[in-house]
Amino acid sequence: MNKNNPERSMMYMLGIAGLSNILSDGLIGDEEYTSLMGKISEGLLKADGDRKEGDNMEPDNPYKQEIRYYLDGTECPIWEKKFMSIEEASQYFGIGTNKLREMTAGDYCDFVVWNGSRRLIKKDKFVEYLNEQFSV
Repeated sequence: MNKNNPERSMMYMLGIAGLSNILSDGLIGDEEYTSLMGKISEGLLKADGDRKEGDNMEPDNPYKQEIRYYLDGTECPIWEKKFMSIEEASQYFGIGTNKLREMTAGDYCDFVVWNGSRRLIKKDKFVEYLNEQFSV
């Protein structure tokens, strides 16, 4: 049973009780009962974090960088990118997304390239711009 999640523990106990009733009514055999109990236990353990190696049950992190790949399938680190989205630039430079949108809103901003309605920041030009600024 899981002390940290009483709802999950209750679901587990109800599953056991339901299976026991079905077994006692003769609707399933001993082998089916054992198999179903094993599946319930496996599901509970996996949901509670006692997972097998390789399972990724990590909670979503809104600040985690989306992984981009080169054409040959290898990963492209953020520091090697020439163009960055607003979110990537925010993570890389430590400037908020709203501030970056404000800074790139001008028509003649030479460190922005537009891909349709999507704004991309030219990393090298933006670094030069930041080096000349006193504050942002």
